[in-house]
Amino acid sequence: MGYDGGVAVAYELFLRARDQGTIEVAALEREIAALGPGLRAERFVGEGGDPEQPRGVDLALEEGESIERLLDAAFRLARTLGLEVFDPNSGEAVSEAQRDRVAAHYAEVCAYRADTLGEVGRQPLPAPATPASARTRVHVWLIVAGIIVAFLLLARGCRWFV
Repeated sequence: MGYDGGVAVAYELFLRARDQGTIEVAALEREIAALGPGLRAERFVGEGGDPEQPRGVDLALEEGESIERLLDAAFRLARTLGLEVFDPNSGEAVSEAQRDRVAAHYAEVCAYRADTLGEVGRQPLPAPATPASARTRVHVWLIVAGIIVAFLLLARGCRWFV
């Protein structure tokens, strides 16, 4: 989940070929073309893999879209192409019987993001109000002031014991 190429991504599911196999490219392209707006798909080739022999596809749901669209597309592709569905957010493979659990996890993620970030919609996440350089400058001055105060207290304390 995050911000990718101008589109805020709400949730992802990875579809992988079983037993390190590959997927027929023509069938994959046909299925990806049928996804429609709100879903993005990207071939997965793996490290050092051949782009013409993908081992899976990564599906991403854009902000503001229904999780049901992602789940429908993922399990339809899995059945059609003989793939396994992997949820990177929970760290495990999921079956169609676990749709409700994935949808519940998505709802938790949305609630957490809304609580911590405020309203989350199609727009990119807001930039911090204070530039990083200004925050760094403030921290440096606070450290310098702390050292001066500590030195003054230590110097005053030494005079008391002399």
